[in-house]
Amino acid sequence: MLLQSAGSALRKLRPRPREPEMSMTEDIATRRKNNCKAWTSDDDERLRQLVVSNSSLSNIADDLGRTVSAVRAHAHALRIASGTRGL
Repeated sequence: MLLQSAGSALRKLRPRPREPEMSMTEDIATRRKNNCKAWTSDDDERLRQLVVSNSSLSNIADDLGRTVSAVRAHAHALRIASGTRGL
């Protein structure tokens, strides 16, 4: 009986195998629904609307399911600028 309780105590102390950590890219992919997907014309229009409404870059990224850097790069490619903020 004593050996059984000692064995169960040791099992509790034994470290559990760790799950492999996600890379930064995998982590972003799980958080952003549109990661690595092509931009659609609807996305372009929504981006324009959000920029005109002076939404913050992080809010735009959240709304579109993209990273901040992806939004900034795509806005630049479409030549979308927001006045003095200049994405």
